[in-house]
Amino acid sequence: MLTFRKFEKFKPSSRKNKKQKQRKNQRKKKKKKDDGSGPPPMDDDIPEAPPIDIDSTPSPFLASSSYSQPKPAPKPTPAPTKKQTGIDFTSLIQNIFNVSTFSDVTFTVGEEKKSFQAHKVILALSSSTFADILFPKGKSIDTVSFPDIKANYFEIILRSIYNSSEFKLTKDETKDIAELLALASAFNLKSMKSAIVVGLASDLRPHTCLAIYSSVSSMGPELTAPLLKYIGRNAQRVFESEDFLKLKENEVSAIIANDDISLSELQIWKYLLKWGHAECKRKGLDSTLPKGSANLAEVLSKLVYLIRFSLMSFLELSQEVSSTNVVKPGDLVLVFTLLSIKKVPDNYPFKRGARGTGPPDIDDDVPTAPPLSSSSSGLGGRDGLLSQIRGGGGLRLRSTGRGY
Repeated sequence: MLTFRKFEKFKPSSRKNKKQKQRKNQRKKKKKKDDGSGPPPMDDDIPEAPPIDIDSTPSPFLASSSYSQPKPAPKPTPAPTKKQTGIDFTSLIQNIFNVSTFSDVTFTVGEEKKSFQAHKVILALSSSTFADILFPKGKSIDTVSFPDIKANYFEIILRSIYNSSEFKLTKDETKDIAELLALASAFNLKSMKSAIVVGLASDLRPHTCLAIYSSVSSMGPELTAPLLKYIGRNAQRVFESEDFLKLKENEVSAIIANDDISLSELQIWKYLLKWGHAECKRKGLDSTLPKGSANLAEVLSKLVYLIRFSLMSFLELSQEVSSTNVVKPGDLVLVFTLLSIKKVPDNYPFKRGARGTGPPDIDDDVPTAPPLSSSSSGLGGRDGLLSQIRGGGGLRLRSTGRGY
C-alpha cells in the first residue's frame, strides 16, 4: 500500500543561506562606496589628514610660470535700508523743524525780530546761499539777522527745507507767490521753486491765472510755461476778464504768441483791439475809429505782427482788419498775396503757424493755387475783392512781382 508524505516547504541549508547573506552585504557596501554616501574604509590607527584649501594652496604649475591667478572682485556693500537701520531720516528732519534740540544757529527775522532755531548742516546742504552765509571762509556763524524778510516768508523757506517731500503752499500763501519765488531764487532753493510750479499748475482758475502770470512773467519759462498753457486752453474766459485789459505790453505779447490758444484768429484779433483801446485810454489817447486809428496803430505797432493773418479768410481780412487801418497797407497786401498764390512772399512780416485747435497754416511747399473764382471767394472774385479793399479800407495795392 502506497503512502504519501505531507508536503513541506523547501528550506535551504544553513551553509547556502549564509553565503547568500554575505554576497548581499558585499553588494550593499560596494554601492555605498560608489555613491560616496558612506565613509571610505580607513585604518583606525592612521590619523585623519587636514582638509585642503584649494584657493590657498599654490599650484606647482602656477608657481613655476608667469601666470598669476586673478583675485575675485569684492562684492559692493549695499546701502542700509530703512528696514535694516530702523531709522526714517525724513521723519527725523521733519520733527526737528524750529526745535531748539540740537540746533546750532538762531535767525532773527523781520521788523518784529522773530526768532527761528535751525541746524547749519541741514540748511547748508539744502542751499548754497545758506552755506555761504553760515560758513564764510571756513568760519561758523551762530546768529544771523534778516530784517528785510518777513517772518512768515522765512518760515515758509524753512518749511520747504525741513519738509521738502510734502511741501505745499496754502491758499493764503499763493497770494504772495511773486515774493516767495524771488526768495526761492535768492536762496537757490530748487525744491521750493518746483513745488510752487506744481502748485500753480494744479490750482489755477480763469479769474486768477492772469494775476499770477503778471507776478511771475519775468521769472523765466520754467514758471510761465504752465501758466501760458492754461491760459491758451481757457482763452475765452481769460480774455473776457478785466485782468486781461490790465496786462502790460510784454505780457500780452507772450500770450498772443502762444500756440495753445483755443480761439480763432479773428477772435484773438478782436481781443487784441480791445486791449489796445484800454491801453490808449490809460495813456490819454483817443482810439475811436476811424479818427483815432493812428493812436491805436501806434499802441499795437509791435503786437500786430504776432497775429497770424494767414489763418483768416479773405472776408475776415477785408471787413475786420483792413477797415481799422491798424495794419500797414503794404503788410496787408503781403497777406492777401499769401492767401492768393498759397506761397509765402518775400519779407512776410507776420507770425505764422497753426494754433492749438485752429486750422493748419499754409505750407511753404504747397504748389501755386489756381486763380480765385467769384464763387470761391464770395466777394466777386479777385478783382471784386481788391475793389472792396480799395473802397472800404483805403488801401492802395502795389504789385510785388508775384501777384497781389
